[in-house]
Amino acid sequence: MLRLAQSMDYPAEARNRGLRGEVTVKFIVLKSGEDINHTIIKSVHPILDKAAIQTIREASFEPGIKDGKPVNSFFSLPLKYRMKRF
Repeated sequence: MLRLAQSMDYPAEARNRGLRGEVTVKFIVLKSGEDINHTIIKSVHPILDKAAIQTIREASFEPGIKDGKPVNSFFSLPLKYRMKRF
């Protein structure tokens, strides 16, 4: 998950508009490690939805392993966008 957190970007436009919330993205990681079929299953706003999809695309995932062999894996991940208070 560290790689996912490093890929995450909170768009400036979303910050400026005060947009926050949790976007949930469903996707598949193939045996090859490629992620496909990105679908928003919980939306907040198109700006954050787009950022969430981009985060998933830029992150790297490893396929699941079953009986010592890579298999396709299905994921549903919530990505939280919130403003930090200083």
